[in-house]
Amino acid sequence: MSKSKDPRTARSASQPAAKIDPYDIFHHALRFTQSAAALEREGNRTGRIDLYIFPIVTLTLLGTELLLKCLHCIRKNGAPPPKGHSLKELFHLLAQNDQDSVTVLYDQAVQRKPHIHKAVASQSPDIPLDIESCLLRTERFFDLARYWHERGAMSWDSKGFGGTLGVIELKESVADLITEEKPDWQYIFKLTTLPLTQLPDGQFVFATDLIQARYRHPQIYSQSGHGGKLEVLKSKRGKLFVSTL
Repeated sequence: MSKSKDPRTARSASQPAAKIDPYDIFHHALRFTQSAAALEREGNRTGRIDLYIFPIVTLTLLGTELLLKCLHCIRKNGAPPPKGHSLKELFHLLAQNDQDSVTVLYDQAVQRKPHIHKAVASQSPDIPLDIESCLLRTERFFDLARYWHERGAMSWDSKGFGGTLGVIELKESVADLITEEKPDWQYIFKLTTLPLTQLPDGQFVFATDLIQARYRHPQIYSQSGHGGKLEVLKSKRGKLFVSTL
């Protein structure tokens, strides 16, 4: 008996791929990176970060992959981004000016993070902190973190070091480049920590839908902000416009 084709994949060669909204990729990426941050906080709170480290790494790498794909999607005006999990390949498929911009932001992030310099001081002063070395170290780590029991081969940088040092800064640098160009997207980072009443007047805030915003931030319907009550208007894609009355 012949099987019918899956309608989701049965597309003629001449039919163009459907466009993707880059914001959807960005929002989905933050689901993973925010979850990683929450696990890290819990690990630090309990003193058992060893129980959480591999899920943290896996979620951070996946979130970084999606952020790189989001940047590709922005540049391609909604065309589907490249496939695959390799951060190194996704980075080098970017235009040179985007690679340069991410690199500058990455170098700045590394310089201002004391934990990186503590790690170098405690392990070896020879650990390279440049972005290419970070990308090399991550090349096999996504599989390794998920299937640690298989004892797969580690990926090494040019000096022979492995691990994920610099991955968080890589994630931050790609997200920073995106939000520099899409400043109204930056407030999605703050939905988990910043009440909507504290946002500047006239700013856009993103949520999955109005119901989610009501559930997570009920104070926007009862509290005052900026000297007056807040009005929340539903817009496209669950985008909420916050303004004072």
